[in-house]
Amino acid sequence: MKRYDQLIRARKWGLDGLRRELGELEAMRAEIEGQIARLDRALVEEQLLAVRAGMLADYGAYASAAQHRRRAYEESLRALATQIAAKHDEVKAGFQSLKTIEVAAERMAERTRQARLRREQAALDEIAITRHQRQAL
Repeated sequence: MKRYDQLIRARKWGLDGLRRELGELEAMRAEIEGQIARLDRALVEEQLLAVRAGMLADYGAYASAAQHRRRAYEESLRALATQIAAKHDEVKAGFQSLKTIEVAAERMAERTRQARLRREQAALDEIAITRHQRQAL
């Protein structure tokens, strides 16, 4: 049972590491999504300022650069989505591996318990037989 405990502990530690990495990737995705939202708000604000100031000619260059940055952010999001999906698969595989070991440990514990119960019952049976033989004499 001891070897299972060590193996379970190691698998849990590895699974925690995978979950931590997944959390970091999710945080990166949230940050990029926030940057896109800020960029979109800034684009609208600049458009309003350009209309008020009558500088629409300069706004075109700004809007083009903002669209380029937005496309770069979206490309980063697509790459992150691939990494997140792969990390989800790793976490799932790690969890399945951990569960397999936990089930094996539970089965081993149950077999050990059943063997102990059989030994105890055999000892009780032996005591009962001995008592019966003594009473018969």
